[in-house]
Amino acid sequence: MPLSFSYDRERMVLSTKADGIVTLEEMLDYLHVVIADEHIKPGFVELVDFSAIEDFVVSFNDTRPFEDLWKSYVEKGCAATIVYAPGDLSFGVVRMVQTVIQTSGHGDQGVFVVVRTQVEVAEKLAQLRSDV
Repeated sequence: MPLSFSYDRERMVLSTKADGIVTLEEMLDYLHVVIADEHIKPGFVELVDFSAIEDFVVSFNDTRPFEDLWKSYVEKGCAATIVYAPGDLSFGVVRMVQTVIQTSGHGDQGVFVVVRTQVEVAEKLAQLRSDV
Protein backbone atom coordinates (compact mmCIF):
# COMPACT_ATOMS: atom_id res chain seq x y z
CA MET A 1 0.00 0.00 0.00
CA PRO A 2 1.44 3.38 -0.96
CA LEU A 3 0.13 4.89 2.30
CA SER A 4 1.42 3.65 5.64
CA PHE A 5 1.24 5.08 9.14
CA SER A 6 2.43 4.69 12.67
CA TYR A 7 1.01 6.21 15.84
CA ASP A 8 3.06 7.47 18.76
CA ARG A 9 0.67 7.31 21.74
CA GLU A 10 2.93 9.31 24.03
CA ARG A 11 3.36 12.23 21.64
CA MET A 12 -0.11 11.71 20.11
CA VAL A 13 1.36 11.98 16.61
CA LEU A 14 0.13 9.99 13.64
CA SER A 15 2.99 9.81 11.13
CA THR A 16 1.92 8.96 7.61
CA LYS A 17 4.15 8.25 4.63
CA ALA A 18 3.04 7.98 1.04
CA ASP A 19 5.10 6.89 -1.92
CA GLY A 20 4.79 5.87 -5.52
CA ILE A 21 1.48 6.34 -7.28
CA VAL A 22 -1.46 7.08 -4.98
CA THR A 23 -5.09 6.74 -6.01
CA LEU A 24 -8.12 8.49 -4.59
CA GLU A 25 -9.42 5.13 -3.35
CA GLU A 26 -6.20 4.53 -1.41
CA MET A 27 -6.42 7.96 0.21
CA LEU A 28 -10.04 7.39 1.20
CA ASP A 29 -9.30 3.85 2.46
CA TYR A 30 -6.48 5.26 4.60
CA LEU A 31 -8.81 7.83 6.17
CA HIS A 32 -11.42 5.15 6.93
CA VAL A 33 -8.78 2.96 8.59
CA VAL A 34 -7.55 5.82 10.78
CA ILE A 35 -11.09 6.85 11.74
CA ALA A 36 -11.85 3.26 12.78
CA ASP A 37 -8.58 2.70 14.67
CA GLU A 38 -9.42 2.66 18.40
CA HIS A 39 -5.77 3.09 19.41
CA ILE A 40 -5.63 6.60 17.96
CA LYS A 41 -6.95 8.92 20.66
CA PRO A 42 -8.59 12.37 20.36
CA GLY A 43 -6.16 15.25 20.22
CA PHE A 44 -3.73 13.59 17.82
CA VAL A 45 -1.75 15.54 15.24
CA GLU A 46 -1.28 13.97 11.84
CA LEU A 47 2.02 14.52 10.03
CA VAL A 48 1.84 13.44 6.40
CA ASP A 49 4.96 13.04 4.27
CA PHE A 50 4.26 13.25 0.53
CA SER A 51 7.89 13.75 -0.46
CA ALA A 52 8.12 10.38 -2.23
CA ILE A 53 4.95 10.68 -4.33
CA GLU A 54 5.45 9.94 -8.02
CA ASP A 55 1.89 10.58 -9.16
CA PHE A 56 -1.72 10.84 -8.01
CA VAL A 57 -4.69 9.26 -9.73
CA VAL A 58 -7.30 11.80 -8.68
CA SER A 59 -9.33 14.60 -10.21
CA PHE A 60 -11.13 17.52 -8.62
CA ASN A 61 -14.54 16.05 -9.47
CA ASP A 62 -13.65 12.89 -7.53
CA THR A 63 -12.65 14.65 -4.31
CA ARG A 64 -16.13 15.29 -2.87
CA PRO A 65 -15.91 12.32 -0.45
CA PHE A 66 -13.27 14.31 1.44
CA GLU A 67 -16.02 16.70 2.60
CA ASP A 68 -17.76 14.22 4.90
CA LEU A 69 -14.57 12.33 5.75
CA TRP A 70 -12.94 15.53 7.03
CA LYS A 71 -15.92 16.04 9.35
CA SER A 72 -15.53 12.45 10.61
CA TYR A 73 -11.76 12.95 10.98
CA VAL A 74 -12.26 16.03 13.14
CA GLU A 75 -14.93 14.22 15.17
CA LYS A 76 -12.41 11.38 15.65
CA GLY A 77 -10.24 13.95 17.40
CA CYS A 78 -7.70 15.05 14.81
CA ALA A 79 -6.35 18.31 16.23
CA ALA A 80 -4.43 19.12 13.06
CA THR A 81 -3.12 17.70 9.82
CA ILE A 82 0.22 18.97 8.57
CA VAL A 83 1.10 17.78 5.08
CA TYR A 84 4.70 17.98 3.90
CA ALA A 85 4.40 18.27 0.13
CA PRO A 86 7.67 19.59 -1.32
CA GLY A 87 6.94 18.73 -4.95
CA ASP A 88 4.73 20.80 -7.22
CA LEU A 89 2.44 17.85 -7.99
CA SER A 90 1.89 16.78 -4.39
CA PHE A 91 1.52 20.38 -3.22
CA GLY A 92 -1.07 21.07 -5.93
CA VAL A 93 -3.13 17.96 -5.23
CA VAL A 94 -3.11 18.56 -1.47
CA ARG A 95 -4.12 22.20 -1.98
CA MET A 96 -7.00 20.94 -4.15
CA VAL A 97 -8.16 18.66 -1.32
CA GLN A 98 -7.72 21.54 1.15
CA THR A 99 -9.96 23.70 -1.05
CA VAL A 100 -12.63 20.99 -1.14
CA ILE A 101 -12.52 20.79 2.66
CA GLN A 102 -12.64 24.58 3.08
CA THR A 103 -15.62 24.96 0.76
CA SER A 104 -17.50 21.97 2.19
CA GLY A 105 -18.96 23.71 5.20
CA HIS A 106 -16.53 21.83 7.45
CA GLY A 107 -13.51 23.99 6.64
CA ASP A 108 -13.72 25.84 9.94
CA GLN A 109 -13.29 22.55 11.81
CA GLY A 110 -9.81 21.30 12.59
CA VAL A 111 -6.53 22.54 11.18
CA PHE A 112 -5.28 21.50 7.76
CA VAL A 113 -1.91 22.92 6.70
CA VAL A 114 0.20 22.25 3.62
CA VAL A 115 3.92 23.06 3.77
CA ARG A 116 6.90 22.68 1.45
CA THR A 117 9.81 22.21 3.88
CA GLN A 118 10.66 20.11 6.93
CA VAL A 119 11.45 23.37 8.77
CA GLU A 120 7.85 24.48 8.25
CA VAL A 121 6.61 21.11 9.55
CA ALA A 122 8.62 21.58 12.76
CA GLU A 123 7.45 25.21 13.12
CA LYS A 124 3.77 24.32 12.64
CA LEU A 125 4.02 21.41 15.08
CA ALA A 126 5.72 23.60 17.69
CA GLN A 127 3.08 26.28 17.18
CA LEU A 128 0.28 23.75 17.65
CA ARG A 129 1.89 22.39 20.81
CA SER A 130 2.32 25.90 22.26
CA ASP A 131 -1.34 26.72 21.57
CA VAL A 132 -2.50 23.81 23.72
